[in-house]
Amino acid sequence: MDWDKKYESNERIWGEQPSELVIAAVRYLQKCRRSSSSHFVDINRGR
Repeated sequence: MDWDKKYESNERIWGEQPSELVIAAVRYLQKCRRSSSSHFVDINRGR
């Protein structure tokens, strides 16, 4: 798959709404944020 062309077309290839997994992850991270001992590493690949 040519991801550059896919993203250039501005299609919403991942859907219109966040997945249930993303919603659960956000809720979990919001709970963890309340704890001062919580640390997360965001591994991201961009251009």
